[in-house]
Amino acid sequence: MTATKLVELLFACGIAPLPRAKVLAHFIEKRGVEVTSRELERAVDLRQPEVSLALSAFTERKWVTELKPKTAETKGRPTKLYILGVPAETIYQSIAKGIEKDFKEKTGLLEQLRAAMISPKPVVKEQAPREQQLNLV
Repeated sequence: MTATKLVELLFACGIAPLPRAKVLAHFIEKRGVEVTSRELERAVDLRQPEVSLALSAFTERKWVTELKPKTAETKGRPTKLYILGVPAETIYQSIAKGIEKDFKEKTGLLEQLRAAMISPKPVVKEQAPREQQLNLV
C-alpha cells in the first residue's frame, strides 16, 4: 500500500487533522525505526508545530514512545527520539472501537429522531369557542 493511501485511510477513519494521519502513517511504515522530530518533519513535509502536536497526541495514547534523548556530540539541546510504541494491530483495534462507538451513538440518535418525527402525534380535541363553553350563545 502506498503512503498516500494509508494517510487517506487513517484520515477517513478519524485520525484528524491530516498532519496527524501523515505522522502516524510514517511511523506505521517505518516500524521499529527511531526518528527525531526533525527527521519526521522532513519525511512527511510538515512544520515543527504540526509534528509536535501529532507526537503529543500519539505519545498520550501510547501509540508512539519517546525514547531517551541522543547525547549530543555538540553543544545544544539533546535530540529526542520517537518510535512506534505498540503494534499496528493495537492501533487498528483502537480506531475500530472508536468507529463502532460513534456508530452506536449515531444509531441511537437516529432512533430518537425517528420517534420524534414519525411517531403518531396525539389527537387534540378542538375546543368549542369560549361563548359556547359558557352557554352564552
